[in-house]
Amino acid sequence: EVPLDIVLKELEQRDSADASRAMAPLKPADDSIEIDTSCLSIEEQVSVLYDYVIDLLKETNCLSEQFYHPEQSCLSEQSCHSGLDPESNKLDSCLRRNDKRIRLAKHSGYCFGVRRAIQLAIEAKESNSKVFSLGELIHNPKIVSELQEMGIEVINQAAGVSNSTVIIRSHGISKQDFELLLQNNNTIIDATCPYVKRTHELIGNMAQEGCPIIILGDAHHPEVIGMLSYGNNQTIVMAPDDPIPANLGSKVCLISQTTQKLEDLQRVICQLIPQVVEFRIFNTICLATSQRQDSATELAKDSDLMIVVGGYNSSNTRALASLCHQLCPTHHIESEEELDKINLVDYKRIGICAGASTPQETIVKVFNKIIEKSGESGIAKCIEDIPLFKEESC
Repeated sequence: EVPLDIVLKELEQRDSADASRAMAPLKPADDSIEIDTSCLSIEEQVSVLYDYVIDLLKETNCLSEQFYHPEQSCLSEQSCHSGLDPESNKLDSCLRRNDKRIRLAKHSGYCFGVRRAIQLAIEAKESNSKVFSLGELIHNPKIVSELQEMGIEVINQAAGVSNSTVIIRSHGISKQDFELLLQNNNTIIDATCPYVKRTHELIGNMAQEGCPIIILGDAHHPEVIGMLSYGNNQTIVMAPDDPIPANLGSKVCLISQTTQKLEDLQRVICQLIPQVVEFRIFNTICLATSQRQDSATELAKDSDLMIVVGGYNSSNTRALASLCHQLCPTHHIESEEELDKINLVDYKRIGICAGASTPQETIVKVFNKIIEKSGESGIAKCIEDIPLFKEESC
């Protein structure tokens, strides 16, 4: 019942936002053919499109007469029944010639938490002469190295620093380390990801209630080590493939490491439900992780090869590689140099995705290296130049 003028205005605002956004603006390709279908039926649209394709193929001498029937707006019965097999159908072979598609999953690269942590680190160095990072700020060797060159030194123990500026990494630290830094008169810049901060609060609240807590994640990961410190003596860490602990009791709380796979969380939930009476579940997998996993999975389904870019010690990047590997051949790399050892010639549809700690410039270098190795044209100057698998919706 919304008036037409309001609907029209909202559509125009949406189209304007899509076309003017900074990330992948929704605009026609330079060589695209625009067809006004406002007053055309479905059949008429097919006919118009068909004529355009036929004219184009005839101009490039790609079309044999046996596939063209002027009296029909359809491919020959032979070609339709063949399923447009590229090995047996000349028309399809022509359409696919030089049709190598290299696309980027729409949610790739830095997440908000990583970008915030790096910005806080840079600002800290600008105003202080002596700055430390307790643990690697993010799981990306290149960025950690660049920060060290700026003078931000990585330390591994809170006990070894005093009267200094200390940046808490995006993965967070233990409750005990935080208190020790304060006791040693350090200025703390807390770059802990807000999603990780939330897990600390939830675990602390559940611990105060005396509830047994299961943390789903990697017990050796710094994020999980920090989470565990906010629990009680009934708090345990469980890997996705671990068996369900025995003698849980009638009450339990389940909280996930923020970079875990949603399917693993769902599976553990299903295993736990029959064994407990009161079950508290907190889905603490961060939005950026879910978005990257979903977009990478969709792209992998439509690709012959996936290139996953990010640190080898990055939990969320390893999860992306694991998901993609289930759907198509997948290579996890940290930099474009590693592509020299990978055969790209035999693959038509190459997908790229990147973990939340991968900078845009690394993604661009990987894309350009794939272009170079594939003998294609269209070098990207920035990430906006890389074709996306799906356009952003907002």
